[in-house]
Amino acid sequence: MHHSSLAKQWHALSAGKPGHRFRDRYYSNKKNAQQRWLGRILRFALAAVIFVGAAALTVIPGPAIPLFIVAGALVASDWLWMAKLMDRIEVWLRKIAKPIGKFWENLPTYGRVLLALLMTTLSITASVAVYRFMH
Repeated sequence: MHHSSLAKQWHALSAGKPGHRFRDRYYSNKKNAQQRWLGRILRFALAAVIFVGAAALTVIPGPAIPLFIVAGALVASDWLWMAKLMDRIEVWLRKIAKPIGKFWENLPTYGRVLLALLMTTLSITASVAVYRFMH
């Protein structure tokens, strides 16, 4: 799996229909048996590394979520149950992202700064609380 292959796969995934793109990718991947085992091993290894990194970041709200999604997308290429789950997650995320995006767009600059500071403060507070709780 070299760079142009990954770029083609990413383009095919992003061009898919929301709610079906991961299953479509799974079926497309299943038809293309060329480099199947090597690609599968590489995807699982990469997904495992990303998943471990995401798990390490779970004490900080936010950064782990995109990493879990990337790891899930990699696994969804080879497992139908994960592809179905990723399709459902995508549809759900799209539903909640629209109102959040509109809210963010309607905030004045000072509101965005204050909200960012509040979220950062809450994140640090949660991290310190988890750290103290664990020790």
